[in-house]
Amino acid sequence: MGTQDPVESQNKRPRSLAHSGVFYSAVFWCAINFLCFLSTLIFVAIYVYDPMILGEGEAKPRYTIIAGITISLLTFIIAYIKRRAAKCPLCKGTPLLNTGAQPHHNAISVMPFNHGYTAVLSIVFTQKICCMYCGTKYDLLKTSGKKNRRDFFDEED
Repeated sequence: MGTQDPVESQNKRPRSLAHSGVFYSAVFWCAINFLCFLSTLIFVAIYVYDPMILGEGEAKPRYTIIAGITISLLTFIIAYIKRRAAKCPLCKGTPLLNTGAQPHHNAISVMPFNHGYTAVLSIVFTQKICCMYCGTKYDLLKTSGKKNRRDFFDEED
């Protein structure tokens, strides 16, 4: 018989993450980046529609647009670094960042987004993630079994 994928043979229940703070940090900076980009885009649209709404002088709206673009780029760089630091404990891949590798057939992707941004949105809305490289599902709210056993034995003392 053929070899079976080890992920397929395990339980379908999501695993726990020992260090979910890295994932939360990456999602936080992605959200900040998205909001900075969106606010800069809205500001540019208002400026193009009616420049007099934003102020009397010519330079004030331009400096604000340049500052918005600069902050958006800065938050993009920070978000990229944070998403790259979030690693899958099983395969050591970066499930929040597409690297161009072939995704697992169980990986989920919402149509306008790639697998990485779909994973970020999944963490924001469901607190769960599916690694795009090994197909393992994780629940960020689930406590580790080792922590549960440790708490159980500490209570008996």
